[in-house]
Amino acid sequence: MKTTEKKGKVTGVRLRTEERLLIEMAADASGKKLSEWMRNVLVDAASFQLRS
Repeated sequence: MKTTEKKGKVTGVRLRTEERLLIEMAADASGKKLSEWMRNVLVDAASFQLRS
């Protein structure tokens, strides 16, 4: 997927404070924005799940 491609839908998820902090730390460590990091991780996980 192109990084300049416009995204269409917003999906929300409820997180505990500790979960949010952990995710923010992982995104920061990768040098990516939170939404970009979450999208990449979720798409990778979904692809892996479907290949299993």
